[in-house]
Amino acid sequence: MNVPGSAYDIPGSRMPLYQQMDSLTLDWILATGKNLFGIKPEPMHLHRALAAYTHLVESQASFFTNHRIAEGIHGLRHCFRVSLLAGHMYLEQLGNDPDYLVSLLVAGSLHDCRRQNDKTDPEHGRRSAEWFRSHVSSVTSSYGHVSLNDMQVELISTAIAYHDVPDEEIQESMSESCRLAINVIKTADALDRYRLSKQRWWINDDFLALKPDIELKQKAWSFVCQSEALYLEKTDSVEALRQLLNECRFDV
Repeated sequence: MNVPGSAYDIPGSRMPLYQQMDSLTLDWILATGKNLFGIKPEPMHLHRALAAYTHLVESQASFFTNHRIAEGIHGLRHCFRVSLLAGHMYLEQLGNDPDYLVSLLVAGSLHDCRRQNDKTDPEHGRRSAEWFRSHVSSVTSSYGHVSLNDMQVELISTAIAYHDVPDEEIQESMSESCRLAINVIKTADALDRYRLSKQRWWINDDFLALKPDIELKQKAWSFVCQSEALYLEKTDSVEALRQLLNECRFDV
């Protein structure tokens, strides 16, 4: 939600424009999560139906504003995790419509693509949605020539555009399917806040219409620990995420 003054705001005056993961931060995330959850990071177990859609969760660095954003804390790795978490949440708790699932996966993988920096960056959702609408053919080609109908394009655009907007500013007339897509992406986005370097910036259920259970929170924290460790080892997001996909277990 990234609303100034809320638990989702990262103080802009003290943070650099571009933020990268480092080993000290990851060590802190690991230790703090172990303390919070009482467990070690576990292998990622995802809904079995997601196995057929993994080509939709890997975005392209060229889709992001610049290389520093693509490799930073709102870039390829963050969007990859949000996409998979959104798909897993939907299949496990909300539905099984293939077109809707595809829409959520694509929205998650692109929701921060037009960020200009790694601070609060107001209206980055709207900019990302506008970019998507102007580049639908590039996106579908990149994701294995997936076919998106008009309803899916609308769902994806809406979920991206409103993922950083407070609920009270979302139109009451918005369709139930669009509102659900927004809430799924918001919750998946919030679940990935375990990547941030202060516990008060981690997920806060008070800001969410869809509140995840403790098991999903543990899963999201483990996902951050595993993927960021691979990134620091390989120093390349695409290579790290492809290895992570090979290690994911689609068996839920």
